[in-house]
Amino acid sequence: MTTTAERPPARHRITAEVALLALVLLSPVLLAVEWGDVYSGLPAHPLLVHVPVVLVPLAALAAIVLAARPDLTARWGLATGVLALAALGGTFLAVGSGEALRDSLPADERFSDLVAEHAEAAELLRTLTFGFVVALALALLAVAANDGRLALPGPLARIARERWVRIALRVLVVVLAVACIAMVIRTGDLGAKAVWQEQ
Repeated sequence: MTTTAERPPARHRITAEVALLALVLLSPVLLAVEWGDVYSGLPAHPLLVHVPVVLVPLAALAAIVLAARPDLTARWGLATGVLALAALGGTFLAVGSGEALRDSLPADERFSDLVAEHAEAAELLRTLTFGFVVALALALLAVAANDGRLALPGPLARIARERWVRIALRVLVVVLAVACIAMVIRTGDLGAKAVWQEQ
């Protein structure tokens, strides 16, 4: 009989961080959604576009705070991840509804320079937001594995315990968060110009 209590090994189980990463990786299914009208000919794009305009910068700023203050990750990491996932979903839906709106425009407006620039910026924003949310989910997974809340297979566990890996993921999250904020501003500016300058 041993007198010291041995801690049982962590089991492989689905944690919130694993579920978050899985949902992020499944989010591209929203690429197929081109939501045209909301009600009686009202285009969905002007309504849906506000989701990423608000949530992407909020999620990006929250992630930057967590990167600067990793001690807050245990308390606020999952909430930030869920916010970022909602921002990503909103971005996919806004881009899809924008494509549907562009397809409904007369040919001379559909192919204008401002509409094309806005569409290109939105595509880049969608890609950056996806990268940002994947990086954030991986950073949260690494923290959970390092804290012992998540058991990873051998090599992955060793990688997650490396301090430089967690630092590199935090840096990547910050870089992508800043890029997302900049692209939200640029995409919104081009969209506003496309609406108001071409009327």
